[in-house]
Amino acid sequence: MLRILLWISILVVNSDAAKKLFIIPPTSTEINTEMTIYCKASGGEAEFQWFKPNGEEISGNDDDLRVEPVDEETSKLTIDNIQLKHNGVYKCKSTFEDNQEKVASISISVTKKISITNTDTYKEFLEGSNAVLSCNATGIPAPDIIWLHDRLDVTKKNDDRIKVISNRYLQINGIRKTDSGTYTCKAQIKQRNEELSRDFSVVVNVPPTAQIQKEKNIIAGPNKNLTLICLVNGQPQPTITWKKNEKPLMMDTSKYSFNSDKSELNIRGIEKSDEGNYTCIAANKIGEASDKTWLNISVMPKVMLVETAVVMPGQNIDIACKATGDPLPTINFSRNGKTLKSDEKKNADGTTIASLPIKNMNPSDAGAYTCSATSWAGRDSKTIQVITIPSTPVNVMVIPGPASLKINFSGLLDGGAPIVSYTLQWRLKGQNNWESTTLKAGEPLRISGLKSYEKYEVRVSASNTAGQSKFSEITTAQTKALPGEPDKPVISSEGTVEGNSYNISFQQLEDGGFPIQHYIVRYHAVSGNKDVKELMLDPEAKFVILEDLEWSTEYEVEIRAVNNRGESKPSIYNFNMPQELKSVSQKKGMGIGAIVAIVMVILLVLLIAVDTACYYTNHCGMMMCIAVNVFGKRPPGAKQHDFEGGSRFTKKLPHKGENGSSSFTEA
Repeated sequence: MLRILLWISILVVNSDAAKKLFIIPPTSTEINTEMTIYCKASGGEAEFQWFKPNGEEISGNDDDLRVEPVDEETSKLTIDNIQLKHNGVYKCKSTFEDNQEKVASISISVTKKISITNTDTYKEFLEGSNAVLSCNATGIPAPDIIWLHDRLDVTKKNDDRIKVISNRYLQINGIRKTDSGTYTCKAQIKQRNEELSRDFSVVVNVPPTAQIQKEKNIIAGPNKNLTLICLVNGQPQPTITWKKNEKPLMMDTSKYSFNSDKSELNIRGIEKSDEGNYTCIAANKIGEASDKTWLNISVMPKVMLVETAVVMPGQNIDIACKATGDPLPTINFSRNGKTLKSDEKKNADGTTIASLPIKNMNPSDAGAYTCSATSWAGRDSKTIQVITIPSTPVNVMVIPGPASLKINFSGLLDGGAPIVSYTLQWRLKGQNNWESTTLKAGEPLRISGLKSYEKYEVRVSASNTAGQSKFSEITTAQTKALPGEPDKPVISSEGTVEGNSYNISFQQLEDGGFPIQHYIVRYHAVSGNKDVKELMLDPEAKFVILEDLEWSTEYEVEIRAVNNRGESKPSIYNFNMPQELKSVSQKKGMGIGAIVAIVMVILLVLLIAVDTACYYTNHCGMMMCIAVNVFGKRPPGAKQHDFEGGSRFTKKLPHKGENGSSSFTEA
């Protein structure tokens, strides 16, 4: 391809500030092409003359040069077929109407683009021979030649085997395989920044070689794949074939596959049967080469173990674990990272069996047990989940709430399986029958809808997939009032009887956050007439007096506190009225009968005192009469008297004789 190098010199003489003359250069000075030069005057109409490089005026009868007017201010010079003879300086002269003259000149250098005539761009050489690459490049002026190998200047490789000889050809002595590649002949004309390149593909024929990258540890497995790579050298590129145990190995999409040049053999799903001798054969027109490798297939351990085992507390179990592999693996059991002692046996059928005994199962023995099989080929493990029922909940804490109870506890063993639910049971203290509910694991353990200010007995159990644990020990707690409601009043002491009235003292400990408005007192006889009577007390009341009660009757009393959120639960109190007393103290005042009775008692006391004094001083009176008549005795020294107004009474009194015997004497 030819490129243009144009050097233009425009010379303007006799310049005038008002009138100018200039030349528009041609677009191309390429040899064998047409060239047009324009001469343009400014400042008025002008007549134009053109002159050759030798000074001759160009006339209209020149065969290859033509001068033509374009308009009153422009003229053009056309060269129909530019040749080397047209090199030189051309001048344009203009004469204006005022006879002013202007001259402009332009230098024309004829050029020729670079061309390379080589058509054979593929070169093939035998390794070790001397190779020559030719590049026939022409142009005006003559171009410079640079040789590149893979885009690098060969003269900068510091390789004495490669050099550019006098005819601008490239010579490679003792060509090697590494000398293969693309060589570029670059022709340049630096004056006009023009260049042209031609690539040559050089191939060095080399006898083939083959080498298999050998695998050391090949482990079988259904998802294990293996790639054998055969490194092949040679030119032309050798063709590759494979053999297994000296038999040709054909492509099998389910087992074997190759890449595009068969340098890679892919074996899918490695099995023990893939063990054997594999050969890679490389061949081209120069010769043939091969390499072999032996595949020793090992089988990774594989553990066979059931996933779960359910064992009830107190039972025994032997966990059996079986493993295969080549070589035979060693088995061990572990739990929570700790190795456990087990019995192991290697069998002739290519298996290893181990067993782990668990005696007297309890919840602490439940959980995950891992069986691991290990050999130099690898390791495999599986886990069995040993499950039993959960342990009994301990440390149960019952937190009272408004007509509800919340249950917390700790120390629960899940039995090797996640807790799925909890069973809560409750009853009023003193009752026999339990109420029950079951809550899913994760839900708050809360019993709602209970009575406020009542004592409840509570117990809880946990369940997993193996069953339900025993219930916890019974815990007692008392519920609170609903939010805002006052607590029930507290009876502060035993009531007192005053006549047929009864006085009960109480106090309010909790008002629910809202002031007490009043108290309601209801009472009735437990049996007989059960009409309920009701009293309303001020919020400051501390006691209540129940009046006009019936004697020998049991009463039941309810006291409730009331605020603007509602009534409290009742405080219930039972008491018995005694029998009616018939003493004076039963009346606040004394009547005439009482006064008479008191006077009679006083007179009686005086009479007794006087009689007693008479008896001891004068041996007389009623006491003397009683002593003599009833007991037959009289005081010492007493004499016999006749009772006034009565008959004489005599009685034999005992008398001691000389011999000590007793006798009676009548008086």
